[in-house]
Amino acid sequence: MPQGSINLTPIESTGSERKQQSQATQGVDKVNLSELNGGDEGSTSDLLYGVEDIPPVPVTIVFAIQVAVINVSFCVTMAVLIAGVLCADAETKTKLTSTTLLMAGIATILQTTFGVRLPIFQGPNAVFLVPILNMANFPEWQCPSNATLGTGYFNESGLSGVDGVEILSTSTRIQRFEGSLLVASAVHITLGASGLVGYVSHFIGPLTVAPTIALIGVVIIDSAIDLSSTHWGISIFTMLVVVLMTSYLEHVKVPLPAWTRDKGCHVSPYPVFHVYALCGAVLLGWLLSLLLTVTGMLTDNKDSPQFRARTDARLDAISSANWFYFPYPGRFGGPSFSLNIFVGMVLCVFMSIIESVGDYITASRICGVPMPPTHAINRGLLVEGICSLISGVLGASHATTSYSGMISVIGLTKVGSRLVFQLGGFCVILLAIVGKFSAVFVSIPDPVFGGLTIASIATLTGVGIASLNTVNLSLSRNYVTLGFSLILGILLPRWVQDHPSDIDTGSVEVDRFLVALIGNSPFVGGFVGFFLDLTLPGKRSTFQDIHQEKTQKESIVSSEKFAVYNLPWLPSRWFAGKWARFVPIVPSFYDNEIYPIQQIE
Repeated sequence: MPQGSINLTPIESTGSERKQQSQATQGVDKVNLSELNGGDEGSTSDLLYGVEDIPPVPVTIVFAIQVAVINVSFCVTMAVLIAGVLCADAETKTKLTSTTLLMAGIATILQTTFGVRLPIFQGPNAVFLVPILNMANFPEWQCPSNATLGTGYFNESGLSGVDGVEILSTSTRIQRFEGSLLVASAVHITLGASGLVGYVSHFIGPLTVAPTIALIGVVIIDSAIDLSSTHWGISIFTMLVVVLMTSYLEHVKVPLPAWTRDKGCHVSPYPVFHVYALCGAVLLGWLLSLLLTVTGMLTDNKDSPQFRARTDARLDAISSANWFYFPYPGRFGGPSFSLNIFVGMVLCVFMSIIESVGDYITASRICGVPMPPTHAINRGLLVEGICSLISGVLGASHATTSYSGMISVIGLTKVGSRLVFQLGGFCVILLAIVGKFSAVFVSIPDPVFGGLTIASIATLTGVGIASLNTVNLSLSRNYVTLGFSLILGILLPRWVQDHPSDIDTGSVEVDRFLVALIGNSPFVGGFVGFFLDLTLPGKRSTFQDIHQEKTQKESIVSSEKFAVYNLPWLPSRWFAGKWARFVPIVPSFYDNEIYPIQQIE
């Protein structure tokens, strides 16, 4: 064995062999893994089922259904927000929802099997809502009134003149999102396959990430207000249910039947309220809307905005929906390209990559495995790019990347089995192709979605601010950077929105490009934070020190722990050649059983 190399268990080794080697090095593994994850006591996994564990069939099915149910609410909420910009009717909303759920399931299976291979659920990324919602500021993207929709001025054949302004049809809007997303996804794929992310990450720190994530809510808030304004009472009630179940009842556990390998069948306390907060908020908000509808406290005038708060406002969507719907390419026509949308989506690609890398590291800590090596991160980003490309082909109008909200659920359920998430993705696919099921979610009253959106914005903003926990905010360079990035991230997009004609370069296309660029709040805030953090004197707050410490300690961690990131079903000898050292998505091998851990440089 060459000096300094690490003895790894081959991919094709049996489970019993891995178990024997694990027992032989158990004490060393735990100590070194804790060091690798930052020295936190809580970083050592106490999960009932680890990443590579296979729970009993009944347990796997129950937890897989739980994973699917928890994420359906988030996917449907994102689909409804996008459908609002598209001016979609109930039938189109149902199809968009089915496509969103289908891609969430497919992406989850691909990511957990071939990507980073950690238990991370995939779904529509809220970052990509920014360029979508920003398009509503342009006159041709304004939605016509319900009366106009009914008179045929807004049709599927193309542009229609309304009050002298040509308004884009729903199919045309989807086509433009499709084409722009396809090109932006190609950039995403290139970044993942080339391994550039490991290099770029050295220049990005918390003062760039925090304003980028926190300012996403600035863009989404207008849509949340529009949904909530149909009935603020129902919206606030739904929002308060989320706060109650996630915070006040977070530690309240309900005795439920359970099964473990040690105790068998028994009664165990379970944090039902915290785990099922979103589902519970939807059901209770829906129930309140039903009560107000039955008692006649909500208007039955279809021209009134309050009508959208009724539970029977979209019942026709359920009756008209097909029992089964299979999304397919070209459903809304061929893709077309829009420079404005493309610019916004490319910016979102970079922001989503930052978020995804953070999700990978967080998931590894919760699951008690080493931080992902470079090849696993690159492969995860590559899979996200491919899945976003497929989303564009199917007309989802959004990218499909990692869903941060599901990672905390792993710690609550104590289940991090890869198999559970793969089966959960399959359950979501089944729900997607049942058209009636998607139609039921589309019929949820608008103020319920409004309350959920407000709660999501608050949580997302908190996550962004929490990323500053390693930054010394007593230093003037740091609080000046943070303050200016947040203020300019709000001020400049608001100015562009109120005075778009002030940008006049003599070229309409250039003007719209600049409006789309400056009107993107997360990009403006992140760019200002990045520039000031890079140029102001003093010690920068970057993730580089973390990466350097990580690479110094990787060599003493049990090599078997890193096997969780290896590609499945492929013999290790396939990567024994020197060529593998130059392929960013596969581990670098010396021979068929010995290779050094690839490090982030």
